[in-house]
Amino acid sequence: MSSDWLTGKTLLTGRRYQSWDANRNFARDLLPRLEALPGVQAAALASALPLGYVDGGAISFTEDPNPPIGLRKVVTIISVTPDYFNAVGTPLIKGRVFDHRDTPMSARVAIVNLAFAKQFFAGDALGKHFNIGQSRSGQFQFLPARIVGIAENVRHNGLMEKVQPEFYVPMDQTASQEVNQPLFDVETMDERFSDLVAQRRLMMMLIACFAMLAVVLATVGVFGVFAYSVSQRTQELGIIRFYGNRDPISNCAER
Repeated sequence: MSSDWLTGKTLLTGRRYQSWDANRNFARDLLPRLEALPGVQAAALASALPLGYVDGGAISFTEDPNPPIGLRKVVTIISVTPDYFNAVGTPLIKGRVFDHRDTPMSARVAIVNLAFAKQFFAGDALGKHFNIGQSRSGQFQFLPARIVGIAENVRHNGLMEKVQPEFYVPMDQTASQEVNQPLFDVETMDERFSDLVAQRRLMMMLIACFAMLAVVLATVGVFGVFAYSVSQRTQELGIIRFYGNRDPISNCAER
């Protein structure tokens, strides 16, 4: 993760951004402006950052547009713009990234991570289909999506969490309110990573301090016990000195 990787957050709130089309249009207008900034090599929008906290989306593997609760699974879903994988440096293992072909009018597509491919398709996920639950016009239904790519695993929801199955969808097909308006929480990825590990680093320092204190207390305790034992045997040690190098028993026998 490079310090040149600048990140920020925004929320699309208010009446202006209540519709799915308004959210999508905002992303379409913002991205070219970011790409045109001096020094920018790649720019992307996403509903979540690596290591960031994300919500899950409902999926199913049946053809039923409204499957029963027991047949639904909740998996992390991340909405991204086409250049996302290039911008964050996440390798694509198989297939393709999103591009201009993935529009609101085209067939729905998704890119899954390795954990998703292994858990639900025994690793052979490319070209397979699953259903994504989405709310449109006040109705919640499951719509089919084809897997066009498999990406390397990336941790979300903190450093301590294990890698979980997750999938990415084009922002043009599934807009998100987790895009910044206005922009806030601007940090480099190195700074964001440092913030995440700060608490863990503090805990490790406290553990090390307590360990050192325990060693000091143990040393003082051992020294105290040894000193007390010596003081209790002072007379005995004195007798040994009195006889010097001679055997005390033989000396007594001579007397």
